[in-house]
Amino acid sequence: MMNRRKRIRRIPAWQDWLKSPELCEQSLRYFERQMQVRRLDQRQAKENVVGHMRKSFHNLSLANQIFENNQKGGLRLGYAGESFYDWVVTIGYYAMYQACLAALAAVRKASENHTATVCALTYHYVHRRKRLNEQYVVSRYDKEPCRPGCPKTHQQKTAAREGII
Repeated sequence: MMNRRKRIRRIPAWQDWLKSPELCEQSLRYFERQMQVRRLDQRQAKENVVGHMRKSFHNLSLANQIFENNQKGGLRLGYAGESFYDWVVTIGYYAMYQACLAALAAVRKASENHTATVCALTYHYVHRRKRLNEQYVVSRYDKEPCRPGCPKTHQQKTAAREGII
């Protein structure tokens, strides 16, 4: 009796997707067939952009608080000499992942895993050269005052300097 090997599909690495638009598109179609990347309607896409960006800012805020408290010696939740920088990195990673999901939602796509997310981002933002519409770019920097006591935000100050408003 002949022993047949089961074929194992190798997912290309992100470097392969950068080099080959065809391979990237082929992989994206595979992820779509597997329901790991799916299309969103316009309403859901808009909600996902805002929701994922809020989650990203939420995660970054927590990472910053842990980092600052750890720097000041304010975290006393473990063994002597233990730091929480590993958690700052982990939380930072997931903040970036949430921002990636927001970028995908901006092109009306949703992803179910990290590899599919990287593939879809590469396809839409590198090979198809999509750009985020200004309405989807959310920045806390734009909403914060340019200095304490100043009524103008960074965005307003920049726009005034450039003659936009």
